[in-house]
Amino acid sequence: MSKKKLSEQNDNNEDDLVFEDDIDSPQSFDFASKINSLKKEVETLKKEKNEYLNGWQRSQADYHNLKTKSGLEREQIIKYAKIDLLEELIPLADSFEMAWSNKDAWEQAPQNWRLGIEYIYNQLQTILQNNNVEIINPSVNQHFDPSLHEAIDTLPVETEEEDGKVIMVVKKGYKLYDKIIRPAQVKIGQLDKK
Repeated sequence: MSKKKLSEQNDNNEDDLVFEDDIDSPQSFDFASKINSLKKEVETLKKEKNEYLNGWQRSQADYHNLKTKSGLEREQIIKYAKIDLLEELIPLADSFEMAWSNKDAWEQAPQNWRLGIEYIYNQLQTILQNNNVEIINPSVNQHFDPSLHEAIDTLPVETEEEDGKVIMVVKKGYKLYDKIIRPAQVKIGQLDKK
């Protein structure tokens, strides 16, 4: 194989290029070692290529996972963005129900006034329903569920069947989709085991 050497010479402001040939004789060149060297270099390049490919694939998977997670978080934020407003409306519903709980005072109010109040309450309930709010209103003798109910008191009961069950609903509970805004406040039965 031949190699050319480049040398520059400056004579009288002219650049002359001179090429010199170094000729290796075919007998002195080791083809086997050159092939082995190239094979090692190819293997090294294959390993580097695989490392870069694996890193790129991991980056793509991480990006896809991040994009999916961000999308889910954005959906959750949008889904529950109105929870603060709904929390402020719930005491209003409680006030209506408290007004009705005093039957004597409610029935002494003029009929037109009661109809107006019932109409406003129904509007409030429609707003809550349109915003996917569910009312948690446990029935009497329903098993106490700590994920939906808040026990604010216990009442003595006579039978084992009533023990640990809802005896009275003090305030209804509310939930938005699967998130509890406020658990139902209840009194539960407790058997005196003497």
